[in-house]
Amino acid sequence: MSFSILLHTIIVLVFSTFFLCNTSTPLSKPGNYTDHQALLSIKASIVSDPLQFTTSWNESTHFCEWAGITCGRKHQRVTKIDFHSTKLGGSLSPYIGNLSFLRELLLYNNSFTGIIPEEIGRLSRLQVLNLSNNLFSGEIPKNISHCFNLITLRLDYNDLTGRFPLEFQSLSKLQYLAVFKNNLVGEIPAYIGNFSSLVKLSFMGNNFEGKIPDSLGQLHKLSFLSLAMNNLSGAIPSPIFNLSSLEVLEVLSNRLHGYLPLNIGSTLPSLEHFNIGNNHFIGSLPSSISNATRLRQLDATSNGFTGRVPSFNGLDQLDYLGLSDNPLGNGKSNDLDSMLSQLLNSTTMLQALFLAGCNFGGVLPRIIGNFSRLRGFSVAGNVILGDIPSEFGLLFNLEYLELYRNQLSGTIPSSLGSLQLLNYLNLAGNKLSGEIPSSIGNMSMLSKLYLQSNNLLGSIPISLEESKNLLELNLARNELNGYLPKEIFHSRSSLVNLDFSTNHFTGPLPSEIGGLKHLVSLNLSNNMLSGALSNTLGSLAGLTDLNLSCNFFQGFIPSTFASLKSLQALDLSRNNLTGKIPKFLGNLPFLNRLNLSFNEFDGEVPSEGIFKNESDVVLSGNNKLCGGLGKFSNVYRGILEDGLTFIAVKVLKLDVRGASKSFLTECEALRQIRHRNLVKILTSCCSIDHEGNDFMAIVYEYMVNGSLDKWLQNHSENSEENNDPRNLSLLQRVNIVIDVTNALDYLHNHLETYLVHCDLKPCNILLDGNLVAHVGDFGLAKFLPTLASSSHQMMSSAGIKGTIGYAAPEYGMGSELSTYGDIYSYGILLLEIFTGKSPTSDIFNNGLTLHNYVRVALPKQVTEVVDPKLFHTSANATSKSLVHRDLILECLISIFKIGIACSVELPRDRMNIGNVLKELHSIKDTLLKLGDINTIPW
Repeated sequence: MSFSILLHTIIVLVFSTFFLCNTSTPLSKPGNYTDHQALLSIKASIVSDPLQFTTSWNESTHFCEWAGITCGRKHQRVTKIDFHSTKLGGSLSPYIGNLSFLRELLLYNNSFTGIIPEEIGRLSRLQVLNLSNNLFSGEIPKNISHCFNLITLRLDYNDLTGRFPLEFQSLSKLQYLAVFKNNLVGEIPAYIGNFSSLVKLSFMGNNFEGKIPDSLGQLHKLSFLSLAMNNLSGAIPSPIFNLSSLEVLEVLSNRLHGYLPLNIGSTLPSLEHFNIGNNHFIGSLPSSISNATRLRQLDATSNGFTGRVPSFNGLDQLDYLGLSDNPLGNGKSNDLDSMLSQLLNSTTMLQALFLAGCNFGGVLPRIIGNFSRLRGFSVAGNVILGDIPSEFGLLFNLEYLELYRNQLSGTIPSSLGSLQLLNYLNLAGNKLSGEIPSSIGNMSMLSKLYLQSNNLLGSIPISLEESKNLLELNLARNELNGYLPKEIFHSRSSLVNLDFSTNHFTGPLPSEIGGLKHLVSLNLSNNMLSGALSNTLGSLAGLTDLNLSCNFFQGFIPSTFASLKSLQALDLSRNNLTGKIPKFLGNLPFLNRLNLSFNEFDGEVPSEGIFKNESDVVLSGNNKLCGGLGKFSNVYRGILEDGLTFIAVKVLKLDVRGASKSFLTECEALRQIRHRNLVKILTSCCSIDHEGNDFMAIVYEYMVNGSLDKWLQNHSENSEENNDPRNLSLLQRVNIVIDVTNALDYLHNHLETYLVHCDLKPCNILLDGNLVAHVGDFGLAKFLPTLASSSHQMMSSAGIKGTIGYAAPEYGMGSELSTYGDIYSYGILLLEIFTGKSPTSDIFNNGLTLHNYVRVALPKQVTEVVDPKLFHTSANATSKSLVHRDLILECLISIFKIGIACSVELPRDRMNIGNVLKELHSIKDTLLKLGDINTIPW
């Protein structure tokens, strides 16, 4: 070999050795290179890293030294990824499946989105997978079943959908399984009972349905079981009550029913948390619960438990007891006194005691002052009499006190001012009298104070100025008087909701009210306040609801109201306000309810913004106004020369395209129809006005009770009063729908040529002095051609016929005009009348409609969709009234079924109007036999 060749060979060997010695470790072995590339792909999928957690992931250090990465010592392969609580966002790269030595993947408490990659199923060594509290969506990957070494699987707090995979039955080593707070559906798989090592299981907060599998009773190592907040039904399988290791059992907020085993406390000796609230359990609470001596929390709220409450002797660790909304008492005896005495002798650790709605009678026992650890106490909604004991002032740890809706009398004890930690106080709906004690201002932590619906006298204590944490203050429906104290309206205030309505407050509105910068809702209605509306109200930028109705305010609406950009509801009715209605009200972007009725406004009604929708604005009682509230017309109230006869005059807006056609259509329709449940036309006019412009108008008989929508929108679901004169009773609503049905039956079945109304909705239903309903506004009506009359249909012109929410869905697709379209609108109208909810309400979104809202509630949850103002609460319900209630609810179910049958999607599947009429008359006959059925006893 020549010297030159030898020298060349030596140089190559030297450089090769140098290169190999300085090459980084990830490239030295194929496995390391795979892990390195997988981690880089994972980093590339992370789009948000505000804490700069992955900045150490660079070529200057070995990947085993990167933040959140743990490697095995022998092979330098990734065995653990821990990104928990690092605020990372983005997707999880499918390359995660290449980390074949990975044993733990901890990504919880971040913002990862997208699907969980199915490549995770390639991680056969994986033991811990925790992806909880992220934003993962889609279904749970079935391939995770290949991770047969999994011990912990946590996918809770995400947006996962679909069913729990059947393939997961291979994960027999699981000890901790949690998928709570997702959107999973279907039944809980029975195979989970084969996971013999399972210690913790939580399926809480999903949409699981069906029965709880008996097989869960085979999990003898189980200490934690939560199936709460699903749609499960049936009884709790008896084998579950034999799981002696069980420490936590939560099945609250389902549809479970049945009795609890008499020996429950003996078979579950380790039980610490037992939560079965909001179900349908019945019978007595077993006295054997006292044998579960480790019990700390017992929540049986909202069930059907009856009879005496067990003594709870031996439960000296009990710190939470919730028995609210169970008919445990008889409304007369001293059940509450004896129960509190037993508890006082049984447990010294009690911190929360909730006994609302249990039908307890008697008085509040003074031994309440001995529960020194108590932080929360409620006996609301019972039949408790007498005074509020001053001993409540001894409960220095109390944070929550709820005594509302009883029959308590006397004064509010000044000793309550000693409760320095109290943040919630509700004494509403009693018979309390006297003045509000000034000591109430000493409760420095108070955030919510409710004293409404009592008989309190005097003025508002100025000491409330010191309650700087107060968020909600409600003193409505009392006998309070005097000026509103300006001292409590200061810039340091945290007030969000303020309600002083229905008292006897006088004087002007303090200008200091503009200092309540956090205020969202202000209600000062039904007082005797006077003077001008304060300009400073315009400073309340966050205000959404303002009600100053039924006072003596005068002058103009301040121009500063234009700054109330968040306002949704404004009620200035029944005052002495004057001037023109400001046009800027039409520019408030969120305003959807405006009541200016019964003032002295004059001039023309604005036409923009909210004024375009007549159902959202009330202007009656302003006799100097002109114009107002339709697409093709303005409606005015007039009076004939006799000075006695009122009329309604509909003047067409001829500058609006289609107005003249609407005029001609309505005149033609009303010329050929006559019925007691249709509006009566007196005359029509087609002429020239004083300026030489075309003039068209229709004169109708005046309906003194206005349109139906005003009655429906006037109700308040939060009202505690059921004698609102603007509230329609149950029988009145039935009569109204029968009137509308009669009108529709006449139009569809008793004319020579069938007439389709095309715009049936509450604002087109007018009520006379006897609340008889009359269908009006035939501007969109169509006579069906004779050749088509047998099928009651004709081809539609372009565009939706009617109003969104009420118009039949087939019209939106250009389908034929037909009587079926009116039936659909009628069905929606009927559902609105008995639920009090408009089909265009904000709650109806993401596929939820008024039709579906009612349909899914029937029959068992009908009370959840009925207009709340049709109920009244009776503490001493008799067996007769309860029978009446059940019959009334059956009638309501039948009514709702009619509404649903009329508003189904397919036109020919809708109910025939003649059959509707027969069923409604049958329902009315049933109700009339019951006597006084204005409201439903509850």
